[in-house]
Amino acid sequence: MPLRKSRSSAVEKALSPEEQQAKINEVRRMIGPLSEALPDFCSDASISRYLRSRNWNAEKASKMLKETVKWRLKYKPEAIRWVWVEFFMFLKNCSLTQVGH
Repeated sequence: MPLRKSRSSAVEKALSPEEQQAKINEVRRMIGPLSEALPDFCSDASISRYLRSRNWNAEKASKMLKETVKWRLKYKPEAIRWVWVEFFMFLKNCSLTQVGH
């Protein structure tokens, strides 16, 4: 079976930098005020990754990005502190007899 070239890489090469920027701007318009909620996460580079993963389809990329931003706003993964994770894992693995009670 012959290897086929990835469709996304073929499309990406066909888009000029100006066309890529136009797609990025289109996605930013489509997600609206959500892009302001997490500005670092909605950078040109981040939007470009979503577009590439959806073969430069702005509708599909914006849908996926909207869901990601909503999830991040709800669960706030950037607020996780690994010290807390270690502490809670310690508590989970300890019983009262291990603590000395």
